[in-house]
Amino acid sequence: MPEEFDVVVIGGGHNGLACAAYLQKGGMKVCVLERRHNIGGGCATEEVTLPGFKHNIHSQMHVGGPMYRTLELEKYGARYARPDPNYAYVTRDGRAIILYKDVDATCESIAEFSKKDAKTYKQLNEKFQHLRQVINSYWHNEPLPLSKMYALLENAPNGDLMIQILNSSVKQVNDGFFESEPVKCWLAVAAMQGTVPYDLPGTGLQIPTMLSGMHGHSYGICIGGSRMLAEALVNYITAAGGTVRKNCHVSKVIVEGGVAKGVELQDGSQIMARCAVASNTNVKMLMLDMVGEQHLEEEFARRVRAYEADELSLCTPHFALNDPPIYTASKRYPDVQKAMACRRSALSSPSPPASMIHRRRRPARTPLSPGSSRRTT
Repeated sequence: MPEEFDVVVIGGGHNGLACAAYLQKGGMKVCVLERRHNIGGGCATEEVTLPGFKHNIHSQMHVGGPMYRTLELEKYGARYARPDPNYAYVTRDGRAIILYKDVDATCESIAEFSKKDAKTYKQLNEKFQHLRQVINSYWHNEPLPLSKMYALLENAPNGDLMIQILNSSVKQVNDGFFESEPVKCWLAVAAMQGTVPYDLPGTGLQIPTMLSGMHGHSYGICIGGSRMLAEALVNYITAAGGTVRKNCHVSKVIVEGGVAKGVELQDGSQIMARCAVASNTNVKMLMLDMVGEQHLEEEFARRVRAYEADELSLCTPHFALNDPPIYTASKRYPDVQKAMACRRSALSSPSPPASMIHRRRRPARTPLSPGSSRRTT
């Protein structure tokens, strides 16, 4: 007889593990199936250069959020360091913009490039303070339909500004509010950490989200590597009676009467789900390969086939060093060396690096202006 659980989760990335942990906490019997030999997906820490040098392959900085507290993940092995300053951007002429948890200290750093931008930054941060609760609620709850999100923002202080930003790109937010190219680049690189396209309409929310995170509670780095977050989630799930398995390649979702009843593994064995099958894989792999188009409505299948990831990719070099790199800017700004993350201008010009700019033509949008409250369309 096939094994049976309440819920089977396909994929042991951190999202799949978080889903499984909450379901297990709610009393479900859960089984997570991961194809790779390591759990965690993007939360991977491996020795890719020399023995003893651990590198975070993808996921670097984490906010934490309610999951960390609700599941008591520190007790299960996830501990964080939260350096202040959090992030620095250095230019080739030896200057730097440094993001501190303290807004005033950050503004002093910005003022060396533009006093006007420093004033604007502080004003925007004050406006975003009122919206921080709304933003955090949006990220940590079931996604709202766009119409309800607009209604929620319309009734919030400075909500009209947030609606305007929500419809804009990172580039439009930068160009609409700031004048200094290094300041724009500093904000853009920080906002694009999650591979957010610089000029894609609808990505402007990354700017207030970033400010909310960095000035609200600051980003942290997992001690021992990002993999420790995944391991802590595994420890929580198994301690609560759940199951996490590696080297389990799911080849098929078993569908009966239009309902997902379980999964079939590559070796032909089956694991059944009494309540649900959840997935942490990409939508094409799940719907077209595992479920199969014969079980999908024609229009839904068409939309899945048409889905395309955006063009922006991350390329992260890894080095094994005896000592931390010493930045020229640290001669004038010693706090650069204390920052958890440091970026530098890739060009002699202070403009954003070419790798940040999408050359694909985007729909034209109404430019932002600091005093404007109209909605873009």
